[in-house]
Order: sequence, then structure tokens, then C-alpha cells
Amino acid sequence: MQNIIKASARLWFTTLCVFTAVVSMYLFFTEVYTGTQFIGYIFFIFLIATTLSSPAFLVYLLILPPINRLWFPNSIKVLLLAITNLTLAVLYTAFYISELSGLLFTEQKACSEAYYFFAMLGSSSFIALLIQHRFLQNHFFIPYSNLPTMNSSNETTVPPLTGSNKILYKAIVTGLLIMIMLIPMIFVSNLVQEREQRRKEVEKDVSSKWAAPQTVSGPYLYVPYKKMITGNTGKTSYTSGYFFILPEQLFINGNIDTEERKRSIYKVLLYKTKVSGSGHFQLAIPKNIAPEEIQWNEIKLCMGISDFKGIEQKIDLQFNQSKPVLLPGLPNTDIDSNGLSVSVPLNATDIGKTLPFHTQMALRGSGQLHFMPLAGNSNFALQSKLTSPSFDGNTLPASRKVNSEGFSANWSFNNANLPFTTVVTDAKVIPKSMAFGVSLLQPGNEYAQTDRCSKYAILLIGLSFALFFIMEIMQNKPVHPVQYVLVGLALVIFYTLLLSISEITSFDLAYFMAASATILLITVYVHSHFQKAKTAAYFTLLLSLLYGFIFILLRLEDTALLVGSIGLFIILAVVMYASRHISWYQSVSPAVVVTK
Repeated sequence: MQNIIKASARLWFTTLCVFTAVVSMYLFFTEVYTGTQFIGYIFFIFLIATTLSSPAFLVYLLILPPINRLWFPNSIKVLLLAITNLTLAVLYTAFYISELSGLLFTEQKACSEAYYFFAMLGSSSFIALLIQHRFLQNHFFIPYSNLPTMNSSNETTVPPLTGSNKILYKAIVTGLLIMIMLIPMIFVSNLVQEREQRRKEVEKDVSSKWAAPQTVSGPYLYVPYKKMITGNTGKTSYTSGYFFILPEQLFINGNIDTEERKRSIYKVLLYKTKVSGSGHFQLAIPKNIAPEEIQWNEIKLCMGISDFKGIEQKIDLQFNQSKPVLLPGLPNTDIDSNGLSVSVPLNATDIGKTLPFHTQMALRGSGQLHFMPLAGNSNFALQSKLTSPSFDGNTLPASRKVNSEGFSANWSFNNANLPFTTVVTDAKVIPKSMAFGVSLLQPGNEYAQTDRCSKYAILLIGLSFALFFIMEIMQNKPVHPVQYVLVGLALVIFYTLLLSISEITSFDLAYFMAASATILLITVYVHSHFQKAKTAAYFTLLLSLLYGFIFILLRLEDTALLVGSIGLFIILAVVMYASRHISWYQSVSPAVVVTK
């Protein structure tokens, strides 16, 4: 019993220490901490891991005795322990995601967090098993030669497996190395996110000097009034208020011209647009307000523009046969927090009349161009030579056309599908979320594509190692674990090459260059080890097909899952076919039962 407790404690504590070290390295490379703060985080991680991993210690206490009593070589027992560790890693990952997904991160990140956590925990448990392997071999496992071969019946049983099984040992080590090589991929993913964040900071800096995303609303009329109220005592007082009058008809047409500004290695997409609007107001007032209560000399025509910096020239405005000049500032911020306004000459005789208007402005901005549908009936039309628009906001276009020459889109609104009328006494009925328009996307986001590519790292590393494993068995020329690690590092560095090259050229060309360099490097290394051009050629062909398969998956959208599943099935079939003649047990003889 003492040996069982000692072996369980060593496995559990070693796994705990390795996991704490791996998580600490992850935090060190992804977060910025002071020295004292970082030491505090390490202690906190160790304390939490100790508490949560106590059930694993109990599992070791229960599972080690029956494993030790099995009539199997020690290699089989180590494999069973590795399976136990893998099962525990899966269970802890499921607990981590289910219990903490809403507290530590959003559900959208649950998949990537599960991947990172499982990679760290699984590799830690395998490293701990490798560290304690010699202790288990010398001080805990019953020597294979000492296992009893007689039972109480009249039968003598020869153990089912005899001799050493180097293939099994090598398979365990290869699986361990695959798990270990997933750890650098965590840092690659963080590097992708860091570079993407850097690009966003550059875009924000350039946009702040050019103009921010623009949201345009209006025109609309701000109408103040003052009502006289007589109290119970006969004393009179005045109360002030206001309401808004929206256009009865509104037509907006905009043409967007894009241009790129380069800052260091980054390109920022900016735009200029000329927006023309026309329509008319139907001047009306609420029933509970008399015409003489309206402050006619304080009525203002307003337009909302989110960033004044983007106004390139004077805004041309014609209103009811006059040409007022819009000035910065709004009399009220219920509808817009930023905009222009001007007093317009109206009086009580204009009630019920149609008041036409026409406006034209030249704006510049970055990222987005949005509009607010503040009219009873309205139509918005946008055109541009940009070939990669994203139509977003509360409403999608009623009609749109996107091709190699650019895009055109139209939005239509009417009194029946809006939550307000043209006379608005409470601006709360106009939600800010009603804005719609277009976001200007740069073609081919290299960071998003590199991140998608990194999700297939387990496939790339796992199949490459499996190919090495099969080749060394078929040619009876062992490959050292250090050589596996070197090949794995080459496969990991592929992603850093892809990321760095894609920042200065197109993603397709970057993928071709990075994949070609990686395949060439591994091919030369394989040839130098096996000393056979045919073997190197096979490896080159299979690696090229694998990289080509991943590239096709990156190009697919809706059918990526279907094609990926079929491709993985074919790959598995090829591996099974190629390994059909391998003698996995080498000189292992079957079980023999002798009856007296």
C-alpha cells in the first residue's frame, strides 16, 4: 500500500508542477506582469491546480494496483497509464469549459480555449509520466519475469506477451511528442492575435488623423415651443418643450471612393464619398400644441455627422427657396450627439405646406459609412468600385450587386416598417441601432486566414509524425526523438513564416513560399537520414498533398466541413493501407495454454 501511495503521489505532484510551469510560461509570453506580480500568479495557479487536481490523485490510487497486477509487459502498463492521463485531461477540459466559459471567456472562444487547455494539460501529464517512468519501472511495477504462471486450477498459463516491444515504446513517445509540439502552437496563435492587434492600433491611429467611421442622419427639423399653464390658484406659468419633424420623402445617393494609406508594413483602407440628398417636409404640429405656442424664430434644421473632421468642404443646402449655412452644434442631442444645424425662416402660415430641400456634401472617413433612416419614406443608394463590401447594421439592402467592378446597393423604408411617424415628440422611439450601411473590408485578412490555418496544426504535425513513424518501421532505420522534435519545429515555424510573409504580400503567395520552404527543408532532412531519394520523394509528395489539402480548406467556406471530413477519411484509409504489412508485435508470440 505504501508503494501505491508513493507512486500515485509522485505522478500527481509531477504533473501538477509541470502543468504550473507550462501555464506560467503561457502567461509570461502573453501578458505583461511585474516580477512580484508574476510570482504571485504562479503561486495562485499552483494553489488552484492543487485543489482541483485532488480527484486525479484518488484516480491514481484506484487505477495503479489493477494495472500493476496485469500479466503484461511494463510497456503495456505505461500505455494504460498514458490512456488514463488522456482520459483525465479530457474530463478536466470538459469541466474547465462548462464551468468557466461564461466567467472567464465568451462562448465564442470556448473551442480555442478547450484546445489550449487540453494541449497544456495533456502534454504536462505525458511529461510527468516520462519523468517518473524510471521510478515506476524500478520500484513499483512487478518485474515481468516474476509474474506468476501457475493458477489454482490444473492449467499453466504462459503470459500472452513475451519479449520487448520497441514499436509500442516508440508509438508512446511519438504520441507524447505530438502533444508537446502543440505547446509552441499556443504561442503562434498568440503571436497572430498580437500582430492583428498591432494592425488595429495602426488603423486607429491613421483613422484618427483622417476621419473616424461616419454615421449620417437627417435632415430633420427641431421645433421648440412654450406652453402657458394656469394652476388651480389661477396663477399662470410657462413650460418649455420641443418636438422633431422628419422628412416625408428622402432620397440619398452616395458614391464611395477608397484609397490605401501605408504605415510601416500595414495598409489602412480609407474612403471619400460624395453624398447628395433631396426630399421634402410636410410641416405639421402635434394636436396638443397651438401654432402660437411654437417658437418660430428658434426652429432649426439639423443634420447628424459623427466626425466633423471628415467634412471636406462647405455643405451645400437649399431649403424652401433659401440657402442657409450649416454650422457645428445641435440644439438637442436626443437624436444625434454630434452634428450641424442652422435656423430656418418658418411661420404659422407654413403649416401644411410642402417644404422641399436639397443637400450635397463631401465626406471622408474610415471603416464604415452608415445612415439613419429618419424619414417617412426614404431610399438610399450607394455605389463604389470596392469589391469586398460588408453590408451591416440593422437592415440589409433591398437589392445589391457585387462583382469585379465594384458594388451597388439600395435600401428602402416607409411609414409601415418604421417605429415612428414624421412628427416625433419623444426621440426614444428612434433607436440608435437603426443605423445601416456598409463596412469597407480589405480583401484577404491575412491574420484571420493564418489563425484558421493554425487550427489544422494537429493534423499537420500528427500526420507528419505518423508518416515518419511508418517509414522508420518499414525501412528498419530508427528516427531519434530529437529528430522528431526538429521536424516538428520546422512545421511550427511554417506558421511564423506564413504570418510574417503575408504581412508584406498576398496570403496565397505567402502560403506557397512558406509551404515550399518547409517542404524543402524537411525533404533534405529526410534524405540525409534515410539516404534514399525515393523515400524523400514520397515524403515530399505526401507533405505537398497535405499542405494543398489545408489550402483548399482555407479557401472553402460553407463546404469546408464536408470536404475536410471526406479528406480526413481518405487520409486515414491511405495510412491504414500503407501500414497493413507492418508487424506491430515484432517477435511477440501469442498466448499458449497448457493443460495437465
